[in-house]
Amino acid sequence: MKSIKSKILVAAAIASVGTSFAIASPGLTKADSINPNSFEKQQLSVTPNYVSPEREDVQGFEDYLTANDTLLTTLQDFTNWNVKKFMAAQFNYSKLPSYSVEVVPNTKKDEELSSPEFVGTSELSHTGGTSEQTLYSSGFSKAIAASVTSTTTHGAKVGGKAGGKLKLPLVAEGSVELSAEYNFAHAETKTDSDLVTYTVPSQPVKLKPNERAVVTATLKMMESTGDVKLRTAYSGEITAYYKDLSDINKDHSELMGNWVKTLLNQKENQALNGILDYSRTDPNVAYLDGKGTYKAKYGSKMIIKVEIFQKNTRTADSTPIRSYSYETTPEIKQ
Repeated sequence: MKSIKSKILVAAAIASVGTSFAIASPGLTKADSINPNSFEKQQLSVTPNYVSPEREDVQGFEDYLTANDTLLTTLQDFTNWNVKKFMAAQFNYSKLPSYSVEVVPNTKKDEELSSPEFVGTSELSHTGGTSEQTLYSSGFSKAIAASVTSTTTHGAKVGGKAGGKLKLPLVAEGSVELSAEYNFAHAETKTDSDLVTYTVPSQPVKLKPNERAVVTATLKMMESTGDVKLRTAYSGEITAYYKDLSDINKDHSELMGNWVKTLLNQKENQALNGILDYSRTDPNVAYLDGKGTYKAKYGSKMIIKVEIFQKNTRTADSTPIRSYSYETTPEIKQ
């Protein structure tokens, strides 16, 4: 059968429960024409829990399933190659399409930037006497614009309003997140910024008599990059109408996830891997995937550097008696 590209909408009477199309086989005679009334009659028995998505939100998904004979070859698989003529198909959606942005596993990379962000300094001085003293610096706090640059590299065939958010946790418990917006339909790049405040409390320093300390806080800056999957989920059922090898009119219905699973298992449809997918847990659900990337810049650990000097030395080139540094996790607020 030639590539099934031309599509004739089945009668509007059945459009209220899903989207339908008919494809004329090259040898289809007038006697073989589809009877819209028979289709309508069949649809009356369908459970009426279907929804009607915007056409532009489902057309790309349906095009992938019906172009280049993918629908016919999949139907042949379901019917044990008992299809003489494919006549029409109907897509019934049980839910409106939903959208999500997922980081592709094993693509996330975190890199420390060479220039930390200066936060502040605090000076301490032994107050007198002959005993060692534990003094405390001031607390350190700084607000920094954390940013995420999102790029849609390969838009999926969905409506222009389709989109989703990527949320990147800045701390392990995920209480503070950066968000990036993606448009699923068009290739584009945009940057979203959010003001984030990093705070650490006062830090203890032990000083001996005649010593002073300079405590400096800097914020380690990180850059995180990765690939994202722009996923549109479809739920429902596909019904195909055909003539079998004995010229008997038949139909076959299959859940969308099962249909796409069978389609992708066929050698001739391998090019659709990475574009179409299906749920491993719910046979109702099939996916249409676009691609994108993200690049996030944000603060991480606070670096505390303590330099201890003789109390009477104040020149810029003074050499500390001793010094040490350590990292501490700041409190993060948006």
